[in-house]
Amino acid sequence: MPVWFLILLAGGAHYLLKNSRLFRQLYYVGSNKKAARLSGIRVEQVQILAFTLTGILAGVAGLASAARFSTAVSTAGLGAELRVITAVILGGASLTGGKGTIAGALVGVIFITLIRSTLITADVKPAWHSVVVGGILILALVLDSVQNRARES
Repeated sequence: MPVWFLILLAGGAHYLLKNSRLFRQLYYVGSNKKAARLSGIRVEQVQILAFTLTGILAGVAGLASAARFSTAVSTAGLGAELRVITAVILGGASLTGGKGTIAGALVGVIFITLIRSTLITADVKPAWHSVVVGGILILALVLDSVQNRARES
């Protein structure tokens, strides 16, 4: 059920980001706040919308997790931040903002899941999982930085 829920949310988010003026403004604000403000976008309202939607989706994810495991544990997602950031960067988003797609993020999530499954199958100690994911993140950030410099030149 969580996979279908993810597909439904991802499809809805993709549609809104492509076809809704309000949600496209998230890209503009993310890439250059000053230019977005000068072009008439209410930057603060767009940021409040982004943080509100993020909070709502985090709450929904918590409810889905509690329903799946029949319990709510406050430490259930501890340590997931590194994997999430790595997946999104691998999916084509940039830490400088204004880039990325839902489909790219999903590809990044699948890649990180495959890496973790491979590490578990290879019987690598759990302490090393974060080291491997962190190394992949550093490599992705270096590649993103090189690409950004090449575009600016």
